[in-house]
Amino acid sequence: MWQHFSKPSTAFQPIDNPPDPDTLNDETERLESANKHVPVEARSARDRTSSLQKEFVPTYPEKVLFRRSVLRDWWLEIGACVIAVASIAAIFATLYPYAGKTLPQWRYGLTINSLISIYIVILKAVTLYVIMQGIGQLKWTWFQRTRPLEDVEIYDEASRGTVKGAFWLLWRVRGIYLVPTVGSLVVILTLVSDPIAQQLVHYSQCRYTMANQNASIPRANSYVLDQSKTGRLGNMQNTIPPQLQAAINAGVFNPSALSIPFNCPSGNCTIPDTYSSIAYCSTCEDVTHEAKMNETRGSTLVTLPSGLQAEPGVASFVMGLDGEGANMTTIELISTTMAIGGPRCSDAGSWPCQNYSAARCSLYPCTRTYSASIKDGHLREKEVSQQSAFGRMTQNLYLSTLDMSCVTAEQKQSLHDQGYKFDDRTKWMPYNVSYTPNLSPDDGTGWASADDLKKETDPSLRVVPPKCIYQESLVADNSIAGYMSSFLSGNVSAGPGDQGGTNAVVEQVYKFGNITFDSVTQLFENISLSMTTEMRTNGEPGRSAPVLGTVTRYETCVKVKWEWITFPVALLVLTLVFFAGMVVQTRPKDETSAHDYKTSALALMFHGLEPQTVAKGVSVGRSGSAAALERQARGIFVRLGTSEKGWRFVESEPKGR
Repeated sequence: MWQHFSKPSTAFQPIDNPPDPDTLNDETERLESANKHVPVEARSARDRTSSLQKEFVPTYPEKVLFRRSVLRDWWLEIGACVIAVASIAAIFATLYPYAGKTLPQWRYGLTINSLISIYIVILKAVTLYVIMQGIGQLKWTWFQRTRPLEDVEIYDEASRGTVKGAFWLLWRVRGIYLVPTVGSLVVILTLVSDPIAQQLVHYSQCRYTMANQNASIPRANSYVLDQSKTGRLGNMQNTIPPQLQAAINAGVFNPSALSIPFNCPSGNCTIPDTYSSIAYCSTCEDVTHEAKMNETRGSTLVTLPSGLQAEPGVASFVMGLDGEGANMTTIELISTTMAIGGPRCSDAGSWPCQNYSAARCSLYPCTRTYSASIKDGHLREKEVSQQSAFGRMTQNLYLSTLDMSCVTAEQKQSLHDQGYKFDDRTKWMPYNVSYTPNLSPDDGTGWASADDLKKETDPSLRVVPPKCIYQESLVADNSIAGYMSSFLSGNVSAGPGDQGGTNAVVEQVYKFGNITFDSVTQLFENISLSMTTEMRTNGEPGRSAPVLGTVTRYETCVKVKWEWITFPVALLVLTLVFFAGMVVQTRPKDETSAHDYKTSALALMFHGLEPQTVAKGVSVGRSGSAAALERQARGIFVRLGTSEKGWRFVESEPKGR
């Protein structure tokens, strides 16, 4: 209930002409004389009314008083709680957009970790402020009951935000009193908030796809020579382009220089699928068992069925063309030594330990299938398979093979209807219809066949798409065979007084007599690989689309360990719980008990101990020892009570004594 009293006006009116002092004295004497004639009862009633007016304190309902005290006494702490919530929100707002993404590059060298550290520092500061002020306020309500005077020191130490004070207060309340327990725990937890915050963000290498760029590795469906496109089919049959000659030479003399040119802007690219290309392959066979010792005009010769001959007993080497190859270049060679045995012989069956040895090697068109990846600027290409199932027709200008994995079920049925034999296990099939761009029809479909020489637009011949057909022109095949017949022919005489080999190629194959079957096999493989590189790089225009892949880049990415954010969130929640509990616990019962002393040292000075209590510690205090004061305080029990001079820590006997 509100009580209404009319108060005399306290407003002062300016006096223009101050009265004379003698006049004021006379007036005072007159009023005092008049007052003497007022009845005692009337004067007593008047004095009581005046006293009530002076001592009146308005009263409010408890809920209204609580709201007024919260807004009046705790507005700074409420603001601190709002800042703490904003700090947690800022941590989320900073981390969420970049979680799993590349590390942002901000101006002034600002990083995510530095921002998180700033937010944590702000969170710690406002949290400790709320806890310190709250524990300071709890100190006054703690002494509403009789407590040891020592508790003033415990609460005061804890209200400074020190870990020592927090542990001391925890020991004092022993978990029985929830609010100071929570406050002490928050102070202790803030001690480890910085290292835990560092666990929030980690950095790792991650891969991103560059959508506007492609990686490429050369491959070709078709390989032709320049003369096959001009129609001069009889000219320069044994000649190949200089770039192919250079590739073959590299395979013989510098195989380590063989490399596939590729395009990968970032240096890290992914080729998702396997891919195939027209290529050249090689194979070698040890045919020493086919060599025969023949007497010819008084001399003994080692002879192969093809007619290639070498003289045994003399260190020599001979290499030449075998005329029995079909769609391939076949080279035979014979190596002879002066005697069996010697320091080089560790295996009597090996070439250096035999009187003579022979091999037959072939180079032939094929397709090679690869898988590849590009990492750190290096192409890692692995050959998955190779095959040489080529077919040709008499009037056809190409050797062709068909990739059956590229053909649809409908197209397979059409091929079956035309008489091709295959089954579900067939991966490559000799194909007798070739794609010939120079003879393709004018309808823009890009389809043609050997029979298009007679009937270009026959739709029945449009069976499979050109991308499924791999082919080499017969002109290219014949030209390569003609070139190899001279390039890989010659002999070496290594006996006393001999002048060496007829050319550098046979000398490289012979390896100064260190020739082995493995070295011969590797040399022909190197030649086939160098030719394949050239064919893939300079395939037939329009039929040599490179295999495409995705371009990826490796960046430093932000990895957020969200489980660690529970710590600052828990710190915030505990702070809010403490603040709410503290405000409720310290709420005033009436206007006279409302105060916001908190950690104020002046409050202790004005509302200190009673004189008789202070006297007990005077002699102890003269020593200047804080420990002595603490020992004295343990034996004094006080409570916060009222006295003639206001609130005082009144000495009181504890219950149970």
